[in-house]
Amino acid sequence: MIKELDYIILEHSTKDLEYIDYLTENITKLSKEIVDFFEIKNFGKKIHVKLFSTLEEFRKECIESAKKLYNLDSYELKDWVSGMSFPNGIYTLCLEEYRKTRSHNNASLDELLFLILHEFVHSCCRKKYGNTKHCAWLSEGLATTISHQYTQNNYEFNATLDEMIIGTSNYKDYHTMFSYVLKKYGRDYILNLLNNPELQKQETLKLYNEVLDFYKSKKEESKMKK
Repeated sequence: MIKELDYIILEHSTKDLEYIDYLTENITKLSKEIVDFFEIKNFGKKIHVKLFSTLEEFRKECIESAKKLYNLDSYELKDWVSGMSFPNGIYTLCLEEYRKTRSHNNASLDELLFLILHEFVHSCCRKKYGNTKHCAWLSEGLATTISHQYTQNNYEFNATLDEMIIGTSNYKDYHTMFSYVLKKYGRDYILNLLNNPELQKQETLKLYNEVLDFYKSKKEESKMKK
C-alpha cells in the first residue's frame, strides 16, 4: 500500500491501517519544517519510506543494504535498531514490530512518527550535502532535535569528546550538545558546519568544552536549589 506525500512515498501494510492517517498528517506537517531547516529549494525525487511488517524482513534488508553501502562482507545490526536511512530510501518498522526491538516494548505511535522523521532528517542531510561524514553530535543531534524526537533537557552531560565525535555515546548526549549549539549560535551556523567538514573539526573541541562547562554549572545550580 502506498501513500504519496509532499516529500515522501510511504509504503505500508495492513498492520498500519489503524494509524496511517495520523502518521501521514503529521509527517506532512513536520517534514516541511525539516526541509525548510535545510533550505532545500528544489527537493527533487521523493524519499521512499518503507514500514516493514516483520522484524525478520526488516533486519535482512538493513543488513544487505548496509553491506552494499559500506562495501562490507558482513554487518552486525544491533537488536535495538528500528530504523535506518540509505541512499535508496528509509527502512523502519510498523508499530507492532517496533515494540519487539530492545528498549522499545512500550513504544508509542508518536515515537514511531519521530523515528520516521529522524531518518528523514538523515535523508535530507544526504540530499543536501551528499555522503559527507559528520561528527556524531552533529549528525545525530540534528536528527534527534529537528525531528522533535528528543525534547527533554535535564542538565546532564557526561560524554567524552571522542564519544561525541565517533558516535559511541547515547542519543540524549548528542541532542544535548546539538540543542545547546543551535540555541546559542543559530541555524546558519549549523548549516555552515554541515557544509564545511574542516570547520566542523576545528569548532567541535571548543563547542564540546562550552557544553561541558554549561551543564556542569546548571547541575550545580540545580543542587543548590534543593
